[in-house]
Amino acid sequence: MPRRIAFRPGVARLSPEWRIVAADSLADRQSIALLAGDARRLQGCAWSASSRSVRQPRQAIALRPSRRSWGAPASVRDQSYRLTIATDRVVIEARTSQGRFYGVQTFRQLLRAHRTGRLPCMEITDWPSLAWRGVSDDISRGQAPTSSSFSQIIQTLAYYKINLYQLYIEDAYAFAATPQRARSGRLTRDELAAVAREARRNHIVLCPILETVSHQSALLTVPAHRRYAATSQEAVDLPSTRTARPGVLGALRRVAAHLVIPSSSDVETPDGFSITDPRALRFVEGLVGELAAVTRGPYFHVGGDEWEAPGVSTGSGAPSADSAARQYGRYVGELSRFLKQRHGCTTMVYSDVLLRYPPAAATLPRDLVVVDWHYDPSDSFLTLGRLRGWGFHDLMVSPALWNWRSIYPDYAWAFRNIAASVASAVRFHALGCIVASWGDAGAESLRENNWPGYAFSAAAAWEGRAPETGLFLDRFATAHFGVTSPRLARALRILGWQDLQAMRPTERLYYRPPLVRPRSRAWVRRMEALAADMRTADRDLGAMLGEARTHRQQILTTQLSARRYAFAAERELFLDSAGVCLGNRTSADLAPRDREWLAVRLRHLRTTADALRLQYGHLWLESNRRGGLPGLDQRMARQAGQLGRLETLARAGRLKVDASFSRMQAIAARF
Repeated sequence: MPRRIAFRPGVARLSPEWRIVAADSLADRQSIALLAGDARRLQGCAWSASSRSVRQPRQAIALRPSRRSWGAPASVRDQSYRLTIATDRVVIEARTSQGRFYGVQTFRQLLRAHRTGRLPCMEITDWPSLAWRGVSDDISRGQAPTSSSFSQIIQTLAYYKINLYQLYIEDAYAFAATPQRARSGRLTRDELAAVAREARRNHIVLCPILETVSHQSALLTVPAHRRYAATSQEAVDLPSTRTARPGVLGALRRVAAHLVIPSSSDVETPDGFSITDPRALRFVEGLVGELAAVTRGPYFHVGGDEWEAPGVSTGSGAPSADSAARQYGRYVGELSRFLKQRHGCTTMVYSDVLLRYPPAAATLPRDLVVVDWHYDPSDSFLTLGRLRGWGFHDLMVSPALWNWRSIYPDYAWAFRNIAASVASAVRFHALGCIVASWGDAGAESLRENNWPGYAFSAAAAWEGRAPETGLFLDRFATAHFGVTSPRLARALRILGWQDLQAMRPTERLYYRPPLVRPRSRAWVRRMEALAADMRTADRDLGAMLGEARTHRQQILTTQLSARRYAFAAERELFLDSAGVCLGNRTSADLAPRDREWLAVRLRHLRTTADALRLQYGHLWLESNRRGGLPGLDQRMARQAGQLGRLETLARAGRLKVDASFSRMQAIAARF
């Protein structure tokens, strides 16, 4: 919602005779292109564009520079704009092309909300509450967008006035230091440069996130890189490349750094870079330098999260946790100085290690940005106060979409998490909010399902507080799909607000072993409700597919999520019914009609599982590279195979109630 809206008498009637007039057509060329594209798709209007300096153009959308900022704070003054809709003209004015770009996005949202092209006259004055509104996107552990998909992602982020796009990279980039055979399928230098150019065109900063401490098992299992892995016990005072200790002791330690040989266990499953070996630091500097040179942005995120300090020294050579933490701070500080001096980048680092090990914070420079992440919806981000008290003045908050290991994001938790984070960001005057999308276990929830969460975070960060959920979903359905019907909002609410208790994340439900046994009455009722919910969502989405004017692909991915939920509920209900039917008998003891019923239902479930797997693969390949798909495809195929084996047992007369108690059942024993 804009900051100020004043309605005026009258209606603007858009028509093909209108045109776009820009005083600075070069600076505003992306605004012009997006506006003209929407007019053509949504209104059937081929608006021409010109740069003629007409003070009061009639039947025109005028993009005009202005010296005014309308009272916007200095930190967001360049993002402020004014949009005036009169009966015969629309004027979008701002100090900068970025401000005018945001005014154009508001106008585009109005176009989607008014299918007839009749817009009420009004004046909107607007600017964001938080200067940075960002998304971090895990492209390393599953979904890696194609080049065309990257362009669509960036343009949709820009539509919601998101201005920071972070790509989480482990081994997803074809680093020059990595052997050629290990680069296959990775994002190339030219591809990343194209993503960066597209981001700049849309007033978005592209910021890589390269894990420079932990979470690097993929890179470090490449034989050529294993020498840079951390060992279980590291000396913490070894010199770095620019802070060598003087004297004989320093020389000995420099020699020792080159003689460290990882133990066999470390070599087998390395997870993080050594923070004490100068060779590792130089290698990591090469990696971050390569990415920084391609993206050419003001920020670079060095990760640094979920690092564990070695245990307290017991005389065996292990450093104390405090000493190791100080070395962590020095290591990240070296990277920060390298990025500032060589590439002009300000470093971002995650907060959790600093909060857990305060000595790490003590040795860090204070000119970096600390990204404070908390995913518990009840967390109020009071840690921002601690970080600011330690002298870190540039802070950002980072909630999550709760989309990992899931069929569909858990928006009941994510929206609360986002609301708490934005409230704290405003309270502690943080720079911005970055909502995180993670790809644990293959990133099974398709990226298109993320847009309600991305847009909710963008709205909250722009408005300064989270909007009410129901109102937001109605607004989102209109702005995103160009549909005013409540059915899309209802379907999104059904999908994102399923309380499955111990089955969070929801892959636990989908991949629950298909064991024939009676379920509890409470679980049966829950599955009946889930099946009914998903039938409603599926109908609503199907009805809206033909109505939606934009993002039809997302309706298909959402509909697939509803069908996967419905399949899981149907499977659970059948396995309960089969368990009750069998009792203490085998299928050989049943009447032929009952035995056939078991086999036919199992065949139906297997066929449905295979159909969902194929549809999933098709939708994956619509926007992602193939590389991450085979693992998930095999996982889904295994489930279909399990159901097929049960069908074989039923027909052979050997199907019976499974009396085993699996680990998955132990997780949800009451079900």
